[in-house]
This record gives sequence, C-alpha cells and structure tokens, in this order.
Amino acid sequence: MIVLTLCLYNLLLSESFIPSIKILRLPYTSFLRPTWSSSLHDVTLEAPKIKNPSMEQHASSPVQSNHLILETTAAVVGTFLSLATISFLDMTTPVKFYAPSHAAIAITLMTIKSTEKLPRLWKVCLALGLSCAGSFSLVKLLGRGKLTRSLAAALALLVMNLTGSVHPSGGPFSVTFVDNFALKSHSWHYVFSPDAITGAAFSVLHAFDDCGIEDSSKNLRVLWVRALLAQRGEIDDDVAKLLLPPTTRGLVTTPRGAKLFNPIVQFTEWIQSRTEFIDGALDAFLQSPPANTLTYDSDSDSTTTPAPCNVVLFGAGYDTRALRYRHRHELDGITQATFFEVDLPSVVEGKTKLYEKFRKEHDPSWDTFPTLIPFDLNACSPENTPSQVSLIETLRTAGLKKDVPTLFVFEAVLFYVDAPAVRAIMSEIEGFANGGNGDSASAETLLCLTDSMKPFVDVPFTSETTKYFDGRNMDLLQHRARWGGAVHFALASGRGGGDGGGGGDTTSSITKKRVIKSRLGAFVADKVGALVNSYTPTQSNNPSLLTSPSFDNAWYAVAFPWQIDGYESASRAVWNKGKRKTTPDGITKPFATRLWNEPLVIFREETGKLNCISDVCPHRSAPLSMGTVEDGVLKCFYHGWSFGKEGKCVNIPTLASVGVPNEERDSRIKSKVTEKQCASGKNHACVEHEGMVYVWRGDVLLADPRLLPTKRKGDMESIPIDSVLDYAVDYSYIVENNLDSPHLFYLHDGSVSPIESIGMMMKNLPQLRLDAFTDDCGFGHLGRFGDTGRVKKLLRFDPPNIVRHGGVSGFEEEFNIIPIAPYRTRVLLRQHLPKGPILTTVTSLPFMLPLITLLVNNWNNVIGLEDAAVMTGQAHTIEDLNAPRMGIGGLGDDLITKYWGWRKKATDNHATANPSSPTPWFTGFPSEKSPGIPSGTSFGDQKELVDRARQDTARGGDFLVADEQFDVDNGVGSPGIKQSYLRDTPQAIYPPMNSKGFMSMLKMDDVVKKLFMGMEPSGSMLKTEMYMDGTETRVRESRKSRKSHEAAGAAHAAGVAAAAAAGADEEVLNTAEGAGVRAGVGVAVSAASEKAYAEAKQ
Repeated sequence: MIVLTLCLYNLLLSESFIPSIKILRLPYTSFLRPTWSSSLHDVTLEAPKIKNPSMEQHASSPVQSNHLILETTAAVVGTFLSLATISFLDMTTPVKFYAPSHAAIAITLMTIKSTEKLPRLWKVCLALGLSCAGSFSLVKLLGRGKLTRSLAAALALLVMNLTGSVHPSGGPFSVTFVDNFALKSHSWHYVFSPDAITGAAFSVLHAFDDCGIEDSSKNLRVLWVRALLAQRGEIDDDVAKLLLPPTTRGLVTTPRGAKLFNPIVQFTEWIQSRTEFIDGALDAFLQSPPANTLTYDSDSDSTTTPAPCNVVLFGAGYDTRALRYRHRHELDGITQATFFEVDLPSVVEGKTKLYEKFRKEHDPSWDTFPTLIPFDLNACSPENTPSQVSLIETLRTAGLKKDVPTLFVFEAVLFYVDAPAVRAIMSEIEGFANGGNGDSASAETLLCLTDSMKPFVDVPFTSETTKYFDGRNMDLLQHRARWGGAVHFALASGRGGGDGGGGGDTTSSITKKRVIKSRLGAFVADKVGALVNSYTPTQSNNPSLLTSPSFDNAWYAVAFPWQIDGYESASRAVWNKGKRKTTPDGITKPFATRLWNEPLVIFREETGKLNCISDVCPHRSAPLSMGTVEDGVLKCFYHGWSFGKEGKCVNIPTLASVGVPNEERDSRIKSKVTEKQCASGKNHACVEHEGMVYVWRGDVLLADPRLLPTKRKGDMESIPIDSVLDYAVDYSYIVENNLDSPHLFYLHDGSVSPIESIGMMMKNLPQLRLDAFTDDCGFGHLGRFGDTGRVKKLLRFDPPNIVRHGGVSGFEEEFNIIPIAPYRTRVLLRQHLPKGPILTTVTSLPFMLPLITLLVNNWNNVIGLEDAAVMTGQAHTIEDLNAPRMGIGGLGDDLITKYWGWRKKATDNHATANPSSPTPWFTGFPSEKSPGIPSGTSFGDQKELVDRARQDTARGGDFLVADEQFDVDNGVGSPGIKQSYLRDTPQAIYPPMNSKGFMSMLKMDDVVKKLFMGMEPSGSMLKTEMYMDGTETRVRESRKSRKSHEAAGAAHAAGVAAAAAAGADEEVLNTAEGAGVRAGVGVAVSAASEKAYAEAKQ
C-alpha cells in the first residue's frame, strides 16, 4: 500500500505540468512495454520510428553502457541521499512541516542541478535524490517513524529509478547525451519528466484490474484525479471511482485515503476548472429550446419534452461525461442525447472494456452506449493528401444525426494535433455550424473548447478570440484563458442554421448592442452569464462610467482588510495569516480615512461585517475615529455614544441619568439619532469583496454590489501581494503616471528586477510600440517590441480611479488610486502572481509568502520614490507657475489626453448635477434643518461670515483649525494623554511620503551592491545602452567597469580594422570579430599582425 501511495502521489502531482510545459516534456516512456518514442504526439504504448537524428545516434552510441552505469550508480546514491535527508528532518522538523521542508529541498536541488560547474555524477545524484525526497514526506506522515515502511518506500523508489534508466529518455530525470562536433566535447542536459514514474505507478495500480487496460498514463491520471476530486466534493462525479480497480481505488475514494493527498490537491485545479466549464456548457445545451420540444395541452399550458441532439466529445480519454449524463435527457426512458467520443484506437479499446464492465456491474438496463470512434485527428491534415480524412464525414458514417442541435467539445486534445490538421478541423466545424448541419430550425451548433487555440489565437485576450469566431461566422458566448493563452476556455454558437431569430445579450459590450443570432446561443449566453470583453482577468462592472463620465455612484477601494484589522504592514499581516489583531482587553481602534476629502471611519461588527460612517459624532461632532471598538460597537471618545450594526445608535450612557429608566423612551431617542444620521448622508454602504474594502460614493440606495470589480470566474488562480503607497500630490498625477508606458523604460530603466526581466529598459525604448484599445471596462494601450512583436504588457484606465497593468501570462497589477484630499493620495496596489506549481510550492513554506511580500513591497517603494519626486516637481510647475499639463505630446500621450478628456467630462457632469458644489471634493457636511446649535466659526456664526472665512482659508490650502503635527513620523497631529487627534487621516505611514525607514534600508542595499557587485548607488542616473563590442551595460554599473568596456570596445573596433587592413580573408575576420565580442577586449587582433594592430591603435 505504501508503494502504491507513493506512486500515485508522484503521478497526481505531475498532472499540473501537462498544459503548461508540454513542450518541455520528454518523449513518452512506459513501463508496461520496454519501448520509447520521441514524438510528442504519440500517446499510445506502441513505439513509432525514431524521428530525431540526435536521439537516433544516441540510441546506438557506444557510450550507452556508460549511461547505465552512471544512472544505476546515481539511483543508488540518490535514494540513500534521500534517506539521509529524511532522517535529518525527522530529528529537526515537526511533522506538519515535512512537505514544506521537502519543497525547500526540491528548490535548492533544482538550483544546484542547473549550474554548470558541478561534476556530472553529482548532478545526476542530486536529481534522483530530488525525485525521492518529495515522496518521503508522505512516508513519514504515514509511518510516523516506522523504519520498515520507510525502507520499503526507498526500495520501491530505487527500483523505479533503476528501471527508468533502461533507455536514454527514461527515469524521472532523463540524461541526454549530445555529441557536439564543433566543440569536440560532450555535454549533459537534464530535463524533468514525470512519465517514467507514472508509467510504473499505473502498472502497479492496475496490476489486478481484470479489464486489462493498456493506455497512456495521462488518461488514467485524469481518471484518478477526477475520483479524488469527487471524493473531496470538488466536482460532481459519481462515476469515476467506479471505473478504478476495486483493489486499489481506496487510495483516492475513501476519506482517509483522500486526506493523504491534501498537499497536492491545489495542483489539480486545471482538471476541476475544465470539468466545471464543460459541464456548465452541456447542462445549458440540454436545457436549450432547440434540444427540447415545446408542447401545449388542452388548457394551453406549455411543457417541454427532450428532443434529439448530438454531443461529440473529442479527446475525452477516460472521461465520465457520457456515463454521468446517460439518464439526463430521456423521453419515455430513452435518451435523446446521442453521445460520440472520438479518441485514439488504444483509448477506445480501453473505454469499451470499461463501459461494458460499468454496465454489467452498475447499470444493466443501460443500452444506449456512446458511439466510440477510433480516430487520430492528425489524419485531417491536408498534408496527408490523398489520405486526408474528413472529420464530419467520419462522424456521419458513425451515426451523427442531421437537422438536430449539436454540441462539439474539445477537451485538452488539440495540444497534440498538428497545426494543418487543426486548421482543417476548425474549417469543417465552421462549415457544419453554417448550414452543414441542415436547414431545420433545430439545426444549431454549439462549440465548447478547453484547449489550445493555436495557430489561430496565441494570446489570452477575449477581443482576439472574438475576432476569430466572428471571422468563422460564430458568436463568442463565454471566454477565459490561462497560461498566457496556451489554454482557452471558449464557448461559441454558430450563426447559420436554425431560424436565425436569437435573443440579445445587451450587457456584453458598451460600444454597440450585441445580438446573438441563434436561439441556442442566446439561451446558453443567458445561462452562463454575459460575456465581458476585458483584457485583464479582473473586470470592472460599471460600464456606464465610460459612456457617462462621473465620480459619483461608484465603488471606491479604500483599504485592505488587514488595515481594518489593525496591521500596518502587509508582510506582518501575511505572517499572521490574516488573523484579526486583538488586544488583551478586546478593545481595538477603528480605521480612519478620507475619500474625496470626506472623513470616514470603518469598523467591524461582532459578526465581522464592515460598517462605514462619517467621522463625526451626531452628538457634539467629536471625531469618532478617536474612539474605540469593543464587541463590534464603536464608542465615541468624548461622551460614550455608541454605534453598532449598520451604524445604528445602540447606547447613550447619559440616558440612565435622565429620570426613571424607560426602555421605550430610550429606544425612541436612539432611533431618532439613527434616522438623523441616515438623513444627513453620514451612513455609507461598505463591503468587503475579493480582499478589498469598498465604499460607495453617492446615493446609498443605489449601491449595487453587482457593480463591484470582480476577478473573472474560472481564470487561473493567483497569489495577491498587497502594497500601500502614500503620495503628497493630487490623484490625477498618479493616474496619468501609471498610464504612461515610456517613462517605465526611461525613468525606471530596470530599477528593480521585475521591470528589468520584461525588458523595460532604456535600450529597448526605440523598439516600443503602443496600440490603443477600448474594451468593456476601460481604455488603454497594448505594448510590444517591434512592429510584429507579441504583446508583452498592457495598461488600462478603469473609471473612475483604477489603473490596471497586465501581461499575457496572467500577471496583473491593480492600482486603486484613492483621492484622499487635495494634494494627498493613497494607492492600494495589488499584484496578482499567477499560481503555478512552482509558486504554489514555494509559498507553502511558512516563511516564504511574507518574505515575497516584503520583497515586492520594497520593489514598489523604489518605483514609488522615483515617481514621487518627478510628480511633485510637475505639480509645482503646473499648479503654481501656470505651465501646461502637456505642451507637446509624445509616444503614449494619446492615452493621457484621453484620460484628461474623461476627467473633464466627469467634472462638468458633477458641476451640472451639483450647482452648489461644482467640485467633486467634499467641502463640508450639509446644513441640517433643525440642529441643536448650528455650525459656526470663531469669527462669528453668521452664514455669510462663516462661508467667507472657510473659503479664504481653503484657497490657501489650509483649514481654520491648525493641526500641531507634533510628531510627523508617527502621524500624531495634536497629542493627547489618552488619545491623540490626527486631522489629516489616514496616517501617512508608507513611502514615498514617509520613507525614512525605507531609505535606511536602501542605503544598506547600495553598500552591498557596491562592495560585491560593483554597481553604482540607486541614485545614479547611468542608463542601459549597447557598447561597441556588442555587450550591454547593466543597470547602474560602476564607472570603472563602464570605462573598461568603452576601452575594450575601441580596441575591438581597431583590431577588426587592422585585420582588414592587413588583408585577412573573410573567415579570419569573422573569427577575429567573434573572439572580440566574446572576450570584450581587443583580442580580435590575434587573427592579424600585431604590427598592423599597433599602427591602427596609434
């Protein structure tokens, strides 16, 4: 049992790599037969002819025996290395940290293995040690110190490693021998491949299976994962477990067995998400009008009855969909949905055995088997002419019905199909959807893809996918993508066939009313939700702000939840796993902030729900932010008036002092306070949504949670990293700064590693190309290098105050730019890191996510400081000295112009709707009709005098009442003994405004860089550029190294010139130039005479 568990642990873990790094996977290797293949498309156990010349040479190489000796030795050494490691961990590590500890070992070994300086034997030993180490985590969890189990597992892994060494492509870590004739030496290359372990695993797991299944381990792996997910309640599949061998299925189908795989369930999300997407499409299809007949009885009551339809599944492997839906669409006990499953012959053979066994054991009355079609989709390629096969004709021959609604499903199969064949297949589907299915009203077509869309679409953008289907005369109904566009989840309906009636999906586009031209498409679109064309995974859902610019009736993110809970640092909040900060007496402080200069206070009820009210007590107007929160109740610091759920007044301490206690009277007074608070607009809608705290600006009765920005459902999961930045400039400067692509290349110029890694450096600025776009959420730019380059980065403005940056990999940044007050802005920056297998493993370590958060925060601080100084100077010259916001435009400034156009319209619209307050900034609370004592100033209480005093002071950018600012660093304005008061909330505790602590850290970083890396300080203005010798500078490279490179470049040019003057032939010149480029000095003259070089140099 322990051997089987270890095998399955490895094979399930490897499933997550299939779509993301398929091009790195080694040729398929099976333990069921001692054969191997070098073709990525070969998914059966048969061994095709060797197609790779280098591998062919290797297979017959006389050094192959050395490989066997080397790998055999490595297997033994690697296994015992793992045993030693586990023994050490057993003594030093708590049980719950076994898996994270081995993840750290894996990362370390991977890093060591990738270096070029280690001996070959050591590298192989470390690689095999790595393959064993992860499994021992499970061994220790199971055995809890039982030596016999550990030794049994070690022996099993040793056997697997030895068996995997039979062929040059075998084993968990393959060793490929390459003979490089140019260098006359040998090199070794190591690539990770899980197929060897999975092949061995399934030979054991299915050893006693009377079906005799022989098939690709990929298909079996998916079946086992589906059974595991079903057991855990992640997907609805009651069939998968029944198809597994009874003797071994308990590993994943029992609560205790499924619990063993907790550490790796997160890696199976790819299977779960595609299952949910396809099942949702199939459910909607079977419920649609074309798939059902509408009938009327004598009383004119309508009923629907199932009608005939086709469901065609491509590459389903051992999918259970046909079995799960066998009784879903029946009429008089006979299913009306005819299922077709198209797969490779070996898979079809295995399915036939499994389905027969399932019917015999679990549903003897089932007689409507799905039609299984053994077919290689590569046969559709026109390159196979004259043997090219028509897919649709093959389906017709197998019984595909005409003039009935048809659903085509492609599930992770087009990865393995050649591009010419994919083109031919999609061309046939297009013809089928546009009249090829017949002329009846029911002859409509639906296409569902959880697959590659290459060679048609290789980016993850909905707009590009829409263009593709528009060109095919089809309507895109739903779409998402992952892994940089390697996989698309797409649902599209044909426009041909049917009655052409269709319904209208009017919410999917702001540029024009989008009408879906088929009944089937309109029905399915309504079921799966409106399509939103968004270039980023997070979409804004308030499109009216684009067509009717406004600052009002919109949600604004004002804080991260960890700020409400008392944390000042994102890394500390992550370290404490988001637990609310508590005090021994249970008393906490509310969170104070401002939005458009209106003071707000936010606190949690006892249930955890958030409340937001204006930061003013209705009693005597003391700031509620000076108070405390106890048991979910906010108490005023001055007289103890208390406010609880939904901002209602729950206690007035002085009521007990007024006469005899009277609950009815007290309740009436508190209700009056609450009503007055609501009537004056001092209660605000506030929600916690997807890790952000939002406040509604505008009429609270219009606050609609459906308008909140949301992350697109079904997209690849991400790990959010939070940062907070405080700026002493107006929010508009930060919006335009984040919409400005060129400054990233010139000002920042690779200042931090992430910017450098995607090529945002000055040397690449001449290649930058920007294309404007408008989607359903906002407007922005697509950035790429060169006229034909692939999109590298995009940025978009989502009204009224969000800028989003994204890329094709699923990475996204959202800048929630909060207008705190005039000349005061806070940015809530959230960066979404795509949650791949490596990042998931790394962040599972207890300390890694806080460390990554701290690192990313520091990177953002560097960028923020570089921007802040420029924006402050920019604001001074514009606002104080009357310089224009933009004199002459440059690259990318069309987007800045468009933003200011939107902002002007929003300001004008606000002034029209609010004549008494033409600015969106909050200038004061509205006058109450019957206050106890009206507002006033020290100059007097007459309205004209009060208005003039406030306006004159506001023009100077100040208030009538001064704030002492006793301790600026700690944010204390007017100090007190029990509480201090800060007028300018929220406290500016983050860079760039408060950067004292960070600057000390930055100076230390500069010292380290100068001592160990020879780099200039962060303040240096050196830029990246190309030298004459073909090398490039590094960011902030030392002046000494810079001069050395310049001298080397000059010597190199002189040397090549001298060689040419000496009459060297072209081959010598090429050799000389290549040598000079590699060495970075003037060694190119080694191919010419020293005398000629000396003359040229002089």
